[in-house]
Amino acid sequence: MSDFDFKITGEKELIEKIQRLGAGMMKEAQEAGLGVAEELVLEPARARAPMKTGRTRRSGHVVVRKFLDATIVKIIFGGPVAPWARFVHENLEANYKNGEPKFLERTFLGAKTQFAPAVASRISLARAVRG
Repeated sequence: MSDFDFKITGEKELIEKIQRLGAGMMKEAQEAGLGVAEELVLEPARARAPMKTGRTRRSGHVVVRKFLDATIVKIIFGGPVAPWARFVHENLEANYKNGEPKFLERTFLGAKTQFAPAVASRISLARAVRG
């Protein structure tokens, strides 16, 4: 499988908003983070993945795991549906007709500065809608 782990730290606005939410609202923050990961990373990475049959693109998914007090979000391409995804992702020598190598990594690097503000915005929006 091809996966690219990342950790967002030090985003003062996001940390402050989550702390203000309190323990009971932490699920809201996690759901906002998951939605942003899908919107800013998974969907654009799928669009950038090389496509011959479409299986590599369709193999992209988000996995959420709990570890101690942390929620770990992984965006993964590959698995039994597309075991070649890691090779496709890492092959800088290939000349793909549609898509590009490093499709997940490049997408993440382009979106990482938008991630924390987008999560903070979703939390604010959800709270405003609820009143």
